[in-house]
Amino acid sequence: MNNGYLKAAAAMPQMYIGGIFQNTQNIKEMIMELNAQCVDIALFPEMCLYGASQSPIVAQNALINECEEALLEIAQFTKNRQILCAIGLPLRVEEKILNCAAVVGMGKIWCVVYKGNYKPSFDQIALGDYSIPFSNRALMRCNSHLPVNIAINIGKDLGFFYKTSANIVLNPYSSDLIQFDNYPNQIKILSQSPPKAIISACGTICKTPYADKSSTIAECGKILA
Repeated sequence: MNNGYLKAAAAMPQMYIGGIFQNTQNIKEMIMELNAQCVDIALFPEMCLYGASQSPIVAQNALINECEEALLEIAQFTKNRQILCAIGLPLRVEEKILNCAAVVGMGKIWCVVYKGNYKPSFDQIALGDYSIPFSNRALMRCNSHLPVNIAINIGKDLGFFYKTSANIVLNPYSSDLIQFDNYPNQIKILSQSPPKAIISACGTICKTPYADKSSTIAECGKILA
């Protein structure tokens, strides 16, 4: 936090499909850079740890296990760094492979959000030695003197932005260019009422050559980046 403001970033590291080791190193390097820039909250793209966006997930136990281990490694890497990160990855839950985003920071995993209408019979999952809150959406309250509520939602669910009470929304989202073209304008409008900041990192890793179309940050009706 700097002068009473939270600094947020949409993080877009170089990703490789199935290249979990290299993706992990790139994510860690970017976390280190963002932390040096005093960023408080960083959003990484949907499915970035696996390295795919629109591509179907290959149901290989080794790859899913490697993603889980990489997430624990990244969580440990954030220890003693004042930054909160949302990172997209696949996780296996009840023999289903789910598109998830995990919130990590200060050396631990805070919650895991999954995409879709899957309704498990539990609200926590085990990762390593952690028992993690698990839901299709999450609302977190920051431990600070500022009234900050952070919501995490995967994908293009515009109704969620209307309903949430959060003043910061993290939105990992994958699309092709045709679907993404009007999305920044929609986010700008949705950030107006009630006033909020929306950070959307579009994981169009294999779809777009345009880096400037890969993420959007809007606040109170204005596109900031």
